[in-house]
Amino acid sequence: MVMQIKHLVSVILHIKRANYQTMVWNKALEPCPSLPKPQDSGCQYYSEGLLKQKLMTREKVLAACLQLAYCGCSREGGCCVNRRCTCVQLSLCCSKACKCGDGCRNDRNTAAEANEA
Repeated sequence: MVMQIKHLVSVILHIKRANYQTMVWNKALEPCPSLPKPQDSGCQYYSEGLLKQKLMTREKVLAACLQLAYCGCSREGGCCVNRRCTCVQLSLCCSKACKCGDGCRNDRNTAAEANEA
């Protein structure tokens, strides 16, 4: 039931955007059409001032859940350097739960250590 509710929210936002677009097209021949704010119709402004579609009303993944991620990279050379590493994919530092240990070459770890110093 929870998955259905998540999809329902996305469908409602899509219907709002389609309805807004149809309204814009219907008023295309008016010299100065009065239109409602696009934010009320399933869109949002981002920091760059761009108007983009709002696909969900909640965050994709809670920040606390991301901190639970860990990688299973082996300690052999070249661990945590490519996108096969879970921590690299999620743009996280490797944690003590990771299997890479001291052989970790995750760029985020070195940046975090430099900030602490």
